[in-house]
Amino acid sequence: MQHTNGLDFIAIIVCSGLVGGCGDVAPSDASPPIPIEETAAAATTSNGASTSAGANAAKSYAVVDLGSLGGSIGYAQAISASGEAVGLSSSAGNQRHAFAAQEGLMHDLGTLGGTISVGSAVNQTGAVAGYATLSTGSYRPFLIINGSMTNLGSLGGGYGSAYGINDASDVVGASKISTGDEHAFVFHDGALRDLGTLGGPYSSAYDVNNAGQIVGYSYNTDGLFRAFTTTVAGASSMKDLGTLGGSYSRAYAVNDAGAVVGQAYLTGDEKAHAFVYQNGRMHDLDTTGGDYSEALAINNKGLVVGDFDRADGDFLDERAFAINGGRMQDLTDLIDAASGWELQEATGVNDSGQIVGVGTLDGQQRPFLLNPR
Repeated sequence: MQHTNGLDFIAIIVCSGLVGGCGDVAPSDASPPIPIEETAAAATTSNGASTSAGANAAKSYAVVDLGSLGGSIGYAQAISASGEAVGLSSSAGNQRHAFAAQEGLMHDLGTLGGTISVGSAVNQTGAVAGYATLSTGSYRPFLIINGSMTNLGSLGGGYGSAYGINDASDVVGASKISTGDEHAFVFHDGALRDLGTLGGPYSSAYDVNNAGQIVGYSYNTDGLFRAFTTTVAGASSMKDLGTLGGSYSRAYAVNDAGAVVGQAYLTGDEKAHAFVYQNGRMHDLDTTGGDYSEALAINNKGLVVGDFDRADGDFLDERAFAINGGRMQDLTDLIDAASGWELQEATGVNDSGQIVGVGTLDGQQRPFLLNPR
């Protein structure tokens, strides 16, 4: 059961009319590093964590169009403590570049010599992690500090991508290794380290908190993908976080208190719901009655955001949510109805309650910022 989420939207943007299409979304040296199943990047959290998830959404939000680099479509992936958003935008020349946007200004972050880049995460110092093409067309993870983009290399294979960063500028992501398998990595103390897997050929890390806790998902020896947690220091191996009764799960974000959010399948594997994992237990967050939802980010106050299926049988008909009073609240219902926006995914949230993501405005896919009222 495949659904569209954060990086699948990016795959659509990147592949559409740019390099002759990407074909299969499974990783390859010539196509964006999108895993076999969909992936998502989440906002990096900052210090001041609470002990549990459970903060509420604001009663209403002012929606802001983050703009573009000259093209018509874009996607916001994450937001820093200071309100700086990062993501991807098309240009007037139909290239797709990473951006940073704040206070109404969007800046092109460039590439590693190719034509495509994506800003995945940003920390409170303004350092940005993401991935970009080389002049050869293959992808590499990058780290931008003080405006300088650095190629972080790979684990020996043809490409890699970065999805998360903490305030120490530890970066996590995934890279092919020399055998052709793909493994999660952490960039720490100037070097990439292979985080291994749960026994299968594939793993990817999506977020890292300020305590050095890393989350993501990996295939195990039974061919099932499972959410995991591990550490920057490498003091422990990957821990399988389990499921909501089904066979599969993915972890997308972790706050500084160690609360993990993601998506897990229910008994029978016909439904997949957003979850929060804390105090050794996984809790189902879905209250919509639909078949599909995913939690993509959590801040240090416990506010969870993501997207859900509107239960109309069309898995592409997704709406952004925030948890409100213990229930999933459609964020489109919390903005001015006359704004013209439909908010499809909420991908990042900071401790001030600002939310970023992707929606449609006048039929165009646009990156949005929500400011609590």
